[in-house]
Amino acid sequence: MNENKLPKTFEWINRMKKYEGNPIIRPNGKWAADLVFNPAAIVKDDQVLLLCRAVNLADKRRSVNWSISSLIWARSKDGIHFELDDEPFLYPDENSEYTGGFEDPRIVYISEEKLYLLTYTGVKWNEDGSLNAPCLLAISKDLENWEFLGEKFPGRAVCIIDKKIDGKYWRYYGNGHKYITWSEDLINWHNDDEIFISPRPDHFDSCLCEGACPPIVSDEGYLFIYNGATTIAATKKYSQKMFGMQAYTNWGMYSTGWVLIDPNDPKKVIARSEEPFLAPTESFECYGLVNHTIFSGGHAEFKGKHFLYYGACDNRIGVAIA
Repeated sequence: MNENKLPKTFEWINRMKKYEGNPIIRPNGKWAADLVFNPAAIVKDDQVLLLCRAVNLADKRRSVNWSISSLIWARSKDGIHFELDDEPFLYPDENSEYTGGFEDPRIVYISEEKLYLLTYTGVKWNEDGSLNAPCLLAISKDLENWEFLGEKFPGRAVCIIDKKIDGKYWRYYGNGHKYITWSEDLINWHNDDEIFISPRPDHFDSCLCEGACPPIVSDEGYLFIYNGATTIAATKKYSQKMFGMQAYTNWGMYSTGWVLIDPNDPKKVIARSEEPFLAPTESFECYGLVNHTIFSGGHAEFKGKHFLYYGACDNRIGVAIA
């Protein structure tokens, strides 16, 4: 494995710059009154569409969770200025078992099948009071009409390569180790729990690895963008170096790196970033519901540029552009 080395096709990832007008989406409206973050991204009809997690903390209803999350669309004609829909795309009704709502959306378009796949997490509670957060699947031909197929995946943060390799579709999932499984039809998956990548001691991903968005395809490989989290001690050290103080935190810092996957073998890593290319540096990325958090979730190639959308401190949405 050639650490930290990218082919020219993907060198843009290290040229990404945070948009100077960040955050581009702030809490507003009824459904996103308090929090809006961690979006998936897709391009359709000359627009960028973000599917965002939204929270109104006044909405307690019957959930024992700390909040109820909905998923809501935001739309933009330039990739920067977005308007949230008036109503959520997904929200748990009174009969839903997912009383904590829905999180972690990822969207991919499979051109061979002419099909959009949406994966997302449902939050519910077992009879013994423990949390259960399975991943759900929905499919659509137009992003307007959806077929909801329920719990098709173990784990969360599911990222699917948008083309077949050796006659199979491949997906990466999990938010500790990253696992890989395959399918021939996108619906039925073989869950053999083979580990793809793992946390690395003394790195930005020393505590977990969690996929950000579907791998980006080229003849030179597949660029897999992922989020890593480090220890609380390392976070405090980072804060001391950046800001001259050790900020209080109960969480490790989240930042974003990449893995380059062999174009002929979806299980083989041929390069991996030693350092994150996006890390918390601005006040809105360092202080919020979850301090010191950049959590990338949606990539869009739009009008000759690459846009990477991220949640900041589980509170707002920013973008980096190359």
